[in-house]
Amino acid sequence: MTVTQPRTQRIVGCILCGGQSRRMGGQDKSLLQLNGRSLIEIAFDRLRPQVKSVVVSVNNPSSSHEALGAPLIRDSLPGHLGPMAGVLSAMEWAKTHEPDAKWVLSIAADTPFFPLDLAEKLAEPAGSIVPLITVAKSRKEVHPTFALWPVYLADDVRTYLLTGGRSVKGFMRDRTPPVISFGGPMVDGIELDPFFNINTPQDLRVAEIADSSLIEEISFG
Repeated sequence: MTVTQPRTQRIVGCILCGGQSRRMGGQDKSLLQLNGRSLIEIAFDRLRPQVKSVVVSVNNPSSSHEALGAPLIRDSLPGHLGPMAGVLSAMEWAKTHEPDAKWVLSIAADTPFFPLDLAEKLAEPAGSIVPLITVAKSRKEVHPTFALWPVYLADDVRTYLLTGGRSVKGFMRDRTPPVISFGGPMVDGIELDPFFNINTPQDLRVAEIADSSLIEEISFG
């Protein structure tokens, strides 16, 4: 009897670490502490159960990145070309190290409340005869860095970057990916945006309050 693997077991998760942020005083946002835990640690712990394996896209890794025990991958193209370069490197890593993987799931390290069923829901419409890009949405906003990328698109992504493309939205535009909506948990009677990201010290304070209010982990839906 043949047992069919769940689609999530054909996904490599990729945490995108964007490097230093001027609005956070030049710090690497993935190393910021949220109630005693680094954002990169939180992102890894939320993503790891959802996928077959996890890589971390980081060009200047620190001891905190190394402590995760996950592969740390640098951009395969020079020039700090943005998140699409991280996605490309994850695709290329998957081809070599996880040849059965069909997709890379990208997430941003500065988004500590992203859904615990992100991979599962994005994979639902992705498994057509030709695997699709699928992208997450909350409220009225699409979040292109939270997306499922078919590995077979690696050559297209490389060409896009080499010909001057940089925008994640720009690469997706002509491919019309399915958009999957996510809700968030309630915090003091207000629904938390699961893709709330930390860009400023004020955002970090808001995240600390929200994190302290979430007494138990729940699945977003």
